[in-house]
Amino acid sequence: MILRSLRALWAYAALWYGLALLGLGSLAWSVLAVPLRLLLPARAGRALGRGVIARGFRFYLGALETVGADHFIFGTDAPPLKVLKRAGVQVIRDLKLPPQDEQKVFADNAKRLLKI
Repeated sequence: MILRSLRALWAYAALWYGLALLGLGSLAWSVLAVPLRLLLPARAGRALGRGVIARGFRFYLGALETVGADHFIFGTDAPPLKVLKRAGVQVIRDLKLPPQDEQKVFADNAKRLLKI
């Protein structure tokens, strides 16, 4: 019983760790991106933004190793990130996760979280 409770607590903490990491990273980039958008030419700004997002995404994927595939969800529905959708999928595939973990990241964890 105690072991089950500890596992549930770990799962809950890992989920919130991942969400907090993603949220804080996004917030930090947004604070920097707004003034940079005003200062940089559009082409340079797009290149910088995509580079920062790609590096941030890779950093976030490092969290996958910390919390495990059961607590990680892939998603790219934000309009500015749609151009990176294929690259993001490839980054996860390049991790060479076991097929069952890749399935969790791409679909099963979201279904479980959303109870669908």
